[in-house]
Amino acid sequence: VLHVIDHPAVIPMTDEQYGKILELKGFLNAYQTLRRSEGQGKKELTGPDCAKGYFISQLAYYRERESILCAFLNAKMEVLACEQVSQGTVDCSCIFPREIVKRVIQLDATGILLAHNHPGNSLAPSRADLAMTQLLCSILDPLGVKLLDHIIIGGDQAISMSEIRMLPEGRRKVSQKEYDSFTFRYASEGMGEGDGHDEGR
Repeated sequence: VLHVIDHPAVIPMTDEQYGKILELKGFLNAYQTLRRSEGQGKKELTGPDCAKGYFISQLAYYRERESILCAFLNAKMEVLACEQVSQGTVDCSCIFPREIVKRVIQLDATGILLAHNHPGNSLAPSRADLAMTQLLCSILDPLGVKLLDHIIIGGDQAISMSEIRMLPEGRRKVSQKEYDSFTFRYASEGMGEGDGHDEGR
C-alpha cells in the first residue's frame, strides 16, 4: 500500500483516482506535521537540524515527483505559513518567484526557507537547484527578505545548503523573464556530468 502511495504510476488509474492519491499524500504529510507540533505554539526553525526535521516530515510521502515547499518566517524564526510552491511533472518543475514575493508581502515575512525532495533519493544539489536558489536570493534581497536555507530531501534524509556552505553569496541582476517563472528539468542525482538538469531559463 505504501509503495502505491509513493509511486501511484505503478498501477493503472484515472486522473480522478490519481488526484485522490495526491490528496491522501497531503493528508499524511499534514498529519505528520501536526503530530510533531502537538502542544506547541508556532513552530520555530532556529537552525539547520530543526529545519531538516520539519521538512522531512512534510515531504516524507513525496517520492514519485519533485515537490517544492516554502516556509515563510517572522523575525523570531517562527513559521507563519508553509506552502507548496511547485509540484513537478516526471522530469520538470516550474517555480514562480512573483507568487513567492506576493506571499512574503501578504504575510509580512522577514525570511523564507525553501525545501524540495529528490525522488531519486540523492542529496547532492544539482546545478538547477543552485540556480533556483541564486535567483530567489537575488529577488528577495532588495526587499530585505533573506532566503535562510534550502533543504534537500532524499528519502528520510536531508541536507542543508547553508550547512554545507552552498548558499549564494551576494545577488545578481535578474531578468523580467526569470522574475515571472523559473523552469528546469531535473534528474535528482546531483551535479555530475549528464545529470539531466538544464540551467534555469
